[in-house]
Amino acid sequence: MSPSDLVPDGGSHLLIGGKLTPGGGGVFTTANPATGETLGYAANADAADMDAAIAAARTAFDTTDWSRDPGFRAACLRQLRDALRGHLEELREITIAEAGAPRMLTSGPQLEGPVGDLGYFADLAENYAWETDLGIASPMGIK
Repeated sequence: MSPSDLVPDGGSHLLIGGKLTPGGGGVFTTANPATGETLGYAANADAADMDAAIAAARTAFDTTDWSRDPGFRAACLRQLRDALRGHLEELREITIAEAGAPRMLTSGPQLEGPVGDLGYFADLAENYAWETDLGIASPMGIK
């Protein structure tokens, strides 16, 4: 039996350019490394999927406020952090099962640390000196 027989739509999808698409490389099984138990299925991206994702990211960077508005970027990062915190216990169980992480590490570097770091990066986006006036150079007194 293949993963596509078990999952009605043939498996998970990739989110590229705001749209869910099946991976061009089919589907692969994700397993608990401690037990070998099948946890689920994931879309397997191929080179065409990678090219499409890069093109979508470039388009988003060039045509949205993400690249030009640090306040917007900070708000998005905080929104993501808060959403992840709202599902922390679910994410903890997934991290333990999928990555084989010991429960004690999920309160630090395997889960809560990276989620908390999103706040640091939001603060950085808002407070970083994006532009610095270096004045007019006058090497050896020449203006």
